[in-house]
Amino acid sequence: MSGAPRDDEANQVIEANLDADLAIPGIQMTWTVGSVFVGRDWPLPVGFKGGTLVPGARASEGTRLVGAVARVEVAGCDCPGGVLDQAGSARLLVDGTPHTAAAASSSRAILQAQSFSEVMLVFEVPASAASVILQVGPLEQPDQQARFELPLD
Repeated sequence: MSGAPRDDEANQVIEANLDADLAIPGIQMTWTVGSVFVGRDWPLPVGFKGGTLVPGARASEGTRLVGAVARVEVAGCDCPGGVLDQAGSARLLVDGTPHTAAAASSSRAILQAQSFSEVMLVFEVPASAASVILQVGPLEQPDQQARFELPLD
């Protein structure tokens, strides 16, 4: 379905201001989730390439999109840099069930020491979801991850 959303379906932008350091050996990395999008239409906020709402890219009936807008900062790194693959290093736990980011919402930015990247991760979740937790960091290393409980309203 395309077209403008009904008033009760309009995307919400919720200020989150959540931050955490990842415990990855040799890398000083901080994730700051500034805001969360919740709604039916694919959110591309102003400031991101192509920043606009895409009303033709709508979540399926009975689901909604949850988008976390974050800044990832690397203060120091015992490496020359690396790939920040959000699809491979972030997932959303929806009422305890893991969901990975849609490929279209994943970037593969190169992060070096003393650098940052603005990222947005978008997940399609059941409309009935009561709890969503963003988990970032190496997915196979739980002790190196950070977790953010994202607001839904």
